[in-house]
Formats: sequence, structure tokens, C-alpha cells
Amino acid sequence: MDDQDKGKIALRIACITETKLASVVTVLIEKLQQDEQNRADIYCVLEKVLQQDTGGLERRLLKKIITLASNHMRETEEATNELKVAASNTLVTLARCYFYEVMYELQCHLKSQELPEEFIFITLGNLSSAYGMLKQAIIKALGPMMSLLLHKKEHQNRIFELISWLLEQYKEDIDVFHVIKSLSQLLKVSFEYKIPLPKGKFQAICSALHNQICSQAKPLSTENHAELFDCVVLLARSSPDDLIAFLHSQLEIENEDVRVASLNLLSAIVGADLPETRVKKFRMVKAVKSTLSDQNAKVRKAVLHFIRRLLSSGSVENCAAWDMVAYVFHEFTVSTSKLAIEEESTIQTLCIDILQGLDTSASGMTQVVASSPYEREGCGYAALQLLKALHETIHAAVGAMWVLNIPPLLQYIEGNTENSLDHERWEHMLLQFLRTSLEMIGDSAWSSQISLELSQQMAAYASPSKEKGVISIFAFSAESHLDLTLNALQEFGAAMSKVKISGLMDRLKDYHHGKRGKTRSTLMLTYSNVAVHAPKEQLLSRVEADITGNILHHYRASCRVLGITVANKDMYLKLTLIQNVTEISCAILETRDAREFEFSYKQELLGYMLDFIKKEPLDSLASPVRYKAILAIEHLSKLKPSLTLEGNRELLDECCKSLFPLPPLEKMKEEGETAKDTLHRLSLYMRSLEALGKLMKTLLEEEPTADWFQEMFETQETFNQFGSLIGLIAPYSCDSLATSRQWVIDCISCLLCIQDQSRNLGSAAEDLKCLHEALTVPDPEALFQASSKMARVISKYFPSEQATDFINATLDGMLSASPTCATAAGLWMKIILKECGDAMLDQVPDIVNKIYSCMPNIQEGSLRQFLVEAVCSLAQHHVEAVISSLLTKHLPMDSYTTELWRFLGGDPLLATQVLQVLKDKIKTPTSQEDSLTSETEIDRHFAAAEPLSATCAIFEVVSALESSKAVQELLPELFPILLQQISRTLGQEMPLPRISSRRQFRKGLQHTKGNPCRLSVQALETVLFKAGNERVVRALRKQRTWILLENPKTHHEGVCLLVSVLLRAELITPEILQSLLLWVNSPTENLRVTSTAFLAQLMRDPMLREKKFLKSVLRILEARSHDRNSIVRQMAVRGLGNVVYGAPEKVKKYKKFLLDILIGALRDIFSSEVIGESMKALAKVLKELKEKDIGSSFKDLTQQIRTYFDDEDDALRSMAFVLFGILARLTKKKWKTYFADQVKKSWVTLLLHLQDPNPEISMAKENAELLENLYKNTTMYFHSSWEEIRAAAANLAALQVLQKDPSPTVQLVATEIISDICSGRVIGE
Repeated sequence: MDDQDKGKIALRIACITETKLASVVTVLIEKLQQDEQNRADIYCVLEKVLQQDTGGLERRLLKKIITLASNHMRETEEATNELKVAASNTLVTLARCYFYEVMYELQCHLKSQELPEEFIFITLGNLSSAYGMLKQAIIKALGPMMSLLLHKKEHQNRIFELISWLLEQYKEDIDVFHVIKSLSQLLKVSFEYKIPLPKGKFQAICSALHNQICSQAKPLSTENHAELFDCVVLLARSSPDDLIAFLHSQLEIENEDVRVASLNLLSAIVGADLPETRVKKFRMVKAVKSTLSDQNAKVRKAVLHFIRRLLSSGSVENCAAWDMVAYVFHEFTVSTSKLAIEEESTIQTLCIDILQGLDTSASGMTQVVASSPYEREGCGYAALQLLKALHETIHAAVGAMWVLNIPPLLQYIEGNTENSLDHERWEHMLLQFLRTSLEMIGDSAWSSQISLELSQQMAAYASPSKEKGVISIFAFSAESHLDLTLNALQEFGAAMSKVKISGLMDRLKDYHHGKRGKTRSTLMLTYSNVAVHAPKEQLLSRVEADITGNILHHYRASCRVLGITVANKDMYLKLTLIQNVTEISCAILETRDAREFEFSYKQELLGYMLDFIKKEPLDSLASPVRYKAILAIEHLSKLKPSLTLEGNRELLDECCKSLFPLPPLEKMKEEGETAKDTLHRLSLYMRSLEALGKLMKTLLEEEPTADWFQEMFETQETFNQFGSLIGLIAPYSCDSLATSRQWVIDCISCLLCIQDQSRNLGSAAEDLKCLHEALTVPDPEALFQASSKMARVISKYFPSEQATDFINATLDGMLSASPTCATAAGLWMKIILKECGDAMLDQVPDIVNKIYSCMPNIQEGSLRQFLVEAVCSLAQHHVEAVISSLLTKHLPMDSYTTELWRFLGGDPLLATQVLQVLKDKIKTPTSQEDSLTSETEIDRHFAAAEPLSATCAIFEVVSALESSKAVQELLPELFPILLQQISRTLGQEMPLPRISSRRQFRKGLQHTKGNPCRLSVQALETVLFKAGNERVVRALRKQRTWILLENPKTHHEGVCLLVSVLLRAELITPEILQSLLLWVNSPTENLRVTSTAFLAQLMRDPMLREKKFLKSVLRILEARSHDRNSIVRQMAVRGLGNVVYGAPEKVKKYKKFLLDILIGALRDIFSSEVIGESMKALAKVLKELKEKDIGSSFKDLTQQIRTYFDDEDDALRSMAFVLFGILARLTKKKWKTYFADQVKKSWVTLLLHLQDPNPEISMAKENAELLENLYKNTTMYFHSSWEEIRAAAANLAALQVLQKDPSPTVQLVATEIISDICSGRVIGE
């Protein structure tokens, strides 16, 4: 039915409806419920019917239609879009007379917790379009609806779409109040639930609201105006940056209405004093500044209204508020000259109102004394004007004096620029102005207020000049009001500590970027400055608790993040504390009782200073922290309590360590450095040395004895720093500066004397003295030779227990020093290890680990060579210790471990020792082998770490060998060890990493990828190749031997191939065989499989007989033929069969032994492979025997063979028929009758298997001669599983019953045979 036919039917029904509405609607409702396929068509008819309704529809029918249509419209899976549209249209039509009922249904679904179907929204849109008079009601409903759904993420996209429709209503001729109200409700939810509006929607709302304010065509009612501004405030709270940016863009439009509207909105925002916009005042002021040049009176008044709101809002620091005050002064001046104009008079009144409302307390004055006059567009100048204008309201005592003193200050500013201003004179003038004001006021409460105001403004001062100004004011105040000043600082510090910052990210930002850290630094500097200016007689009573204690409190607070103390990396904070220590120490020393005063914070402050010095880099000199900290220590060390001699020695030692390792000045030069940078670094260097000299002088003055230096550097029996100091100083024997090189000799001579005070160092001292001249030559090679000679001299006196310290210092020098010094460090390391390494056994692990850890950072070729040579030198003294250390590294090996192993393989003599040790690391003693039975399943799942590491090491060492001689000599030992390792790791995973925590375990798993068995196979392949057996290796690769070896399922076949190739190459020796024989009884199955397969293949070679191993191997194979592992049993049986090739003349000797084991293997119920291997072995053995040799085993063997004629395994059936044929040929006299009887019993089987589905089996049998009992035996095969067998049986038996066989072939044959019988033909003709 097409649409036209539907329409005609609907019209006919509609005509009937005029008189029988209820009846027709009832019928249509029933059809809607029953006829699922035609519901869309029924809805179309119902829609036409409802168009005739005038509001008289029964309530029950109305409710039923609404429910059905609503349900069908919202169905998500079964209903088609056509049905949903039809149901929606029906509801729209119904709303013509029953609007509220329809709206109620729609709103119910919008309020549900489930996602509203999109046709709910489509229906709402259609309602608003179809019934304009009802649009207001829909708009009114949208607000609560959108507010309810917006906080649900799944609804948000649809709600955002409705925003556009809502904003479009501004263009319609309707009352916009409900539009604004709906937007307000939506924005409130958006803010409360932190749901950001899409940027496009946000901008659209801003534009719509702004246009409403600007519009002159539709003036807003008071109610609308209030609601609209509420929307703006909500926008400001949700996204202040976006709203301010929008208003800023509007202010740049040169239009009176636009600018006034924008300024009014900014005034409303700043006046609301919102938490979200308080920190945005600077951006709002910046936006307003774009209108300051506008001469339009309405715009000017709007700006002034904004300024009044701004200045009365509080918290106007750092928002350029004084720029706004300057604008007020400017407008006041302009309007004063135009008072005849009414608007200008209004502007002047507004200016006066603003100025009178300004803060006229002490805070106003602080803006003058703590500011540069030109900063922030002259706010200092504006502040002076304000003080002059409002002098009577600030304080009565200063009125006359300010009238006289402020004009000169203003003239001084006007007569200079920021560049020409003498800042010292300006500061002096301001401080004098402050001094005179304070003296005239004489009001302690007022003075206290100004101190507190200054302290509170610290957080607002970002520039050094303001900070200096505040500090100067407090210092000046402390001279006459110490208690007052300290109380003000204490009160401010306490208030700042109480400020809580919520949220993790906000607290982190506060630490890294917040103002509180800078404010604390300013507060710390103020405290120490107060100490300097405080009355000397009052200082000592306040310096600890009220000054130093508060400084340390604020310092510790600055070093805490989220309540956790972190390392101080802020150079400014370090310099602040250093300045505090210096100023406080100097202030205490200037007091009368300084010598008797015990400064309780001395030890703690010394600790901070030393910590700063230790953290300074030893390869550069860029900050003044080092020398200033040393100076601070110098001042602090003069205070009581005095340190012990050991304490002073520690101070001096740390300061020396921070300066002596620094590279020469020219080496610290960086790329792109200017002359100014060079001079700065030179200045830091000189000041650092001067500071060290001052410290030493101070310490000497404390105990000015002749033996001070001897006592200061006195050592115990062992000078523990000798090794580290030698490593630190020696590399500079090749420094580019000749003076540094000479200094090194002197230092080393001195250290040597300290180290061996009791020994006669005559020859050593003379040798070092002779090197003075050699180190004056600038040629690097000559310097290296001289430095090496020096190292050899020192090696005779070197304390081996300090080797690790020496290596650490030397390697650090290689990392940070100049190229020539780094080379010298490498030479010293090489020589000391070579000459003294024999006594360093206990330190080998630490030295090897340190060298290994430095390899990633030392990449330069010659320096890298020193590292590997150092390990090689250690190995020549302690090869096993070095190997043990290297074997602890992660697997698979990284490039650094590989490099070290390969370097050890570069020396043939050392390589032989290394391979011997590695071989022993892999070899598991019998006691350990036995313990494997107690291993857990997890232990067996992972390869053992050390043997596998040793295997990989063998691969690397052997790969690096240039000669094959060492490998050839060790091959009889290496081959069985590596084959054993292949067997052990078969089917295992890489070993677990060494871990100490869950996190390290997860990280370590990344280093455990790989196949342990493959690594072992690679090692064996490499050993064979390096032994000069290239042809052997190629043959093994061609036969895929290595692939077979590493697969647990084919490993035994791989072993057989391996032995076969090695036998041909005559590489299997008695020594190898002896090693393999030890595994055959191993509790580890893999080792039994490997060894038994090895022996099985070896049985093919005459070597066993020739070397008199045959008997013992046969006994081993007998035992393994009963092994619980089927592969071991299979290999044992194969080996027994292979005796035919290795010792054919011994077959008859061991005939009974062989036959008993092989016939017994035919009964293996667990493995068809063992049975098949036994048949193959029997076939080999029987060919070497005669009937009389078989003896009584003949009957048992025949019967066992017959049991496999019908086996499902093709290979077993085939081999059984072959064996039966061999027995037939062997049968002569004794067993002829018995065998004939067995043939008769098996004749049917033999004959039927001529049709065996396996062609190899069907061709394997010989024609039999006897057909007795043919029919009787044939009937047994009617139910055979092979179709061909059943067909052959039908040929013989010709039973009619087989005509119903499921196979068409069998049916056909049976039918033909029955036909033959009926016609008198003979079966089998």
C-alpha cells in the first residue's frame, strides 16, 4: 500500500470519526497493540483521526494513546525510524488539544535516570515549531529539564544542542525572561558540577547576553536585567579567563553602547568579589585600559564606576590598581577644567567620591615608601598626590608637614626619568620622609599598623626594588622600635602559615610558582636585616627565639611540599639563608658580650652551609653559593660554642673538596660564552679561594699554635683518604696549566708522606722530584709518560684496601675532567690495578660493578679501552672473582657485559683460564644434582641463572678468540658441559631477575625475554665452529640439527643427528663418553633423554667395542628400557637395535639378552613409539640370526607380532607384517608347523589387508597358500572400520545382509556377489 492509498483510507476513517470518535480510536488502539508490522501505518491513520478532535476525547483513551506512542517512540532496538517518526507526529497532533498531558509525559522521561531517546528531543522541537503560542511554556520547561540532565555525562551532547535552539529564541518576538532564566539554571548546574561548556557554546551565550544588554530596541525590565547579570556572574565563575577575553575583545570595538555594556559587566564581576575572579583582576584592568583614551563621557563614567568597584573590592595588589588611581587623578584634572559641562561635573563628583573612599590609613603610605616612582606607570607619583590631597584624613599630626615636604618629592620625580633617577638619593629622601612622619605622629598603634601593612604587602612585591624598600623600612623601624617590628613580623608570619591551600595540584603549584615562597625569603632577609640594625644591647636577648628561630621556621616551610621535606634546589632560597647566617653572625660579633654568648643554632646552621657546599657541581662554577657559604661558615665559626679539632677539620675538608676538583678556568668555558661570562666566572673563582683563605685564617686564629697544621691534618695509623685523594688529584698531572701539574706533584708527595710516615721514602721522594721538569713540557705524550712513571712510584706504597675509593675517584675524573686529564686518570687506573691488583681480591666485585656502571657514560674510544683493560688486569690476578662478578649481570646480556666478556677472550692465555672457570660454573656437582628432586615446579620452569650466564659468556669469549687452539684443547671438556646445559634448559624460560621489591620484579621481567636452550645451542655451535669444524657445523645446520635440539619434542632426534655427524668427524672421544655416562641415572629426565639418545646413536659405531665400552653400555640401555620416561625407553630400544651396525659379530652372543628386552618392549602400553622402535630393532636383529638362534622366543615373538596386524597405527601394522615376513623366511624345521598354524589363523587378516587403506601395508604382505576356514574367519570383518576391508569380506562371504551397508561400494560388491552365487559362479573366480 503506497502513501496515497493510506491517505485515502485515513480520510474515510476521519469522516466516520466525526460521529464515532471513541469507537474509531478504540479500534485503532487495539490494532496498534496487535499488529506489529503495520504500526507505522496505523499511527498515520490515528494522526488523521486526532486532527478531527476538538478536545472531547475520553481520558482513558487519551492516556492510552500517549503511553503507546511514547513507548514506541522510545524503543531503541526493535522499532524502526519510520515507526518512531509516526509515533512522534501523533503526540505532536495530540498536543493541539492536550498540550499539558503530552508535555507531562515527555518531561517524565527526561527526568528518568536512563538516557532519553533522541525522539524525545525531536518531539519537543516539533511541538515548539508547530505551536508558537505554546513556545513560552516549552522554554520555561527546558530550564529545569536541561539542569536535571546536564550533570549526567551521557546527556550532555544533546543538552548542548538545545542551547543553540534556546539562543535562537532571542530573535523571536517573545518575552526573553524565560530564555534568560533557563540559561541561568543551566549555567548554575554547569558551575556546580564543574561541567565545562563547549567553547563555541560558551562564546554564543556570551554574545547573546551581551547583545541583550547593548540592545536599545528591547529595553530590559528590572527582573530581566537582574537575571541576565546573574548569568554573567555564573559565566565568570565557570570560565573567568574566557569571559574576560570576550569582554576585552568587545572593549576594543569603538562603539559607545558596546563599551559601556562591557564595562558594566566587568564592574558587576569585580563587585561580586568571586573567588574565581579575585586573581583575575589584573586581566580585567588590562582590558579596561584599552578604553582609557576614549573621550566619550558615558565610557569615561563607566570606567570610573569600574575603578570604584575595583578599589572597594579589596585584594587589589598586583593588579595595577595604582594605574587606575592615576586615571582618577587624570579625570579629576580634566573635568575640573570643564565644569561648565554638566557631564564633566558629574565625572568630577565621581572622582572625588572614589578618592575619598580610598584607604587613608598606613597602607596608603606604604605604597609611597615601598615603590619605585616610575613602576606601574607612575603609581608612586600618584600615591604621593593622593597623600597630599588626603593629608588631613590620614593623620592630623602630619598635615602641615606633608603640605611642605611632598611637593619637593613630586618635583624630583618630574625632573627625572627611570634611567636618570638617583635611586640612593630617592631612597634616602623617602626614608627621611618616613622618619619625620613617624616622629611627628608618635602613635605606637599607627606605627604598628604601618609595620603590619608593610609585612602584608611583601607577598605583592615581585621586583627587587620594592623588596629592598620594605626591608629598609623594617630595618629602620628596628632601630627605635625593635619589639614593635618583631611583633609585626611574627604576626604576619603566623597569618601566612594559617593560609590553607586545598587540592594536590594547587599545593604543588604553590610550591613551584606561588608567591608564598618568595614572601618567606623576603621575610627571612627582613629578620636578619633587623638583627643588623637592632640596638646592640637588645639583640642577644632576641636573636635566637625571635630572629634565628623564625628564619629557620620559614626556611623549613619553604622546603616542604605536601607536608614532606624535599631537597632545596632553589638557589635564591639558599643565598637567602646564607645571607641570614652572615648578617646574624656579624651582628652578634658586634655586640659587647659576643665572646661569652653561646649561639645555640650554630651547629644547625653550619650543617645547612656544608650541605649547600656539597651540592655544588664539581665540573662548573656558575653561582655564588659556594664562596658565600664558605664566608658564612667563616663568620659563624667565630661564635661560641667552639668546635672540636675534628669538627674544624671536617669544615676545612669539605670546603677544600668543593674547590680542588674544579677544572681549570679555560676548561669550564661553555659554547657561546661572552667575555662578561668569563669575567664573572673568574670573579667567582677568585672569591672562592679568598673565602677559603679567610676560613683557614679564622680557624688558625682560634688556636694559634705552631703545630696547628700538623694537628689539623693529623691522621690515624691508616690515612683512609689516600686512595680517593690520589684518584682525585692524579689526573691533573696532565692538566693544560703547567702550574697545576707542578701542584699535583707537590700534593702527591705530601699525601705520600702522610700515608707512610714511618717509612723511608727517600727513593720515592727523589723519583717524584725528578718528574717536576718532565711535567713542564706541553707535549701530551710526554706528559702521559711522566704521569705513568708517577703512578708506578705510588703503586709501591698504595694501600690495596683503598682500591675501591681510588677507582671511584678515578672514574669520576674520567667523566668530568678534560680529555688529557681523563686519559691520565685511565692510565693511573690501569697501572695501579696491574701493579697492586693481587691484593684486591675482596674489592673485586665493587670495582667491577663501578667500572660497569660507568660504561654507558664513557663512550670515547681510548677512554673506553681503559675500562675493559682494567677488568682484564683484575682478571689476570683474580680470574674467578671477576667472572663471578660479571655473571651477576642481567640476562640477556647487554652490550656492556658482552664487551667485557669479548675483551677477556682477546687474550688467548687468559681466555683459556676464563673458559675453565666458566665450564666449572656450568657443571653441577652430584650433590647439587641430587637436590634437584626437591625443586619446586616453579624452579624447574625457569633456567638456573649462573649456569646460563656462564654459557652465554662462553659464547662471547669463544667468539672473540682469534686462534682455534684453545678451543680444540678444551673441546672434550666443553662439548659435554654445553650439551648438558642444552639438556637442562630444554623447555625452560629465562631465569627470574634478582629482586628486592615488587616494583623491581615488574621492571626485571622486561629483561627476561629469550630462549635459554637456544642460547645454549648457540654456544655449542660457536665452540664447534671455533674448534675448526666448519664442515661439521654446516652439515648440522643443513640437517636442521640445532632446531631439533632446542625443541623438547624433537630433542632426542637432534642428539642422534649431532652424534652421527660428530662420529663421522671423529670428534667423539672416550673422555666425552665418560662424561655422558654420568647422566644416565640422573634424576633429571632431560639429562636421561639426552644421554640415552647419545648412547643409542653411539651404538652404531665400532668405538664402543674397540674401547671396551660395549658391555657396560648394553647394561645401561637395558636399565633405561624400563625408564618411566617413554622417550628414554624408545632411545634405549633403538640403541639395542643399533648394535647390529656397531658390533654385528656380537649380536649372536647377546641374542637372548636382546630378544628378551625387545620382545618385552612390544608390550609397552603407554607409548606406540617404543613399540615401533622395538619392531624396527627386532627387524635389524632377526636379520642377523637363524631359526635356531631365536629359540623359545619364537612363539612369544610370533604371537606379539600378530596382535598388531589390526592396529590403528599404520606404522605398527606395516612393521608387524614386515616382521611376520622375516619370521616366515627364518622358519625352517623346528618351528615350521607352529608357524604354519599361526599363518592359518592369520590368513584372513593377511588376505584382507591386501586392500589396506595404507598402500605401504597392502604391498608389504606375500601371497599365502592356505584358505582354510576362509568363510568362518571372513565373517569377523563385516564390521571392520575400513571400507575396503568390508568390501573384500563381502567378496568372500557374499551375504545379502551387506546389501544394506551404509557404504555404496559395499552395497554394490555384495549385490554382484549374490548375483554370481545365484548364477552358479564360484566365489573368488
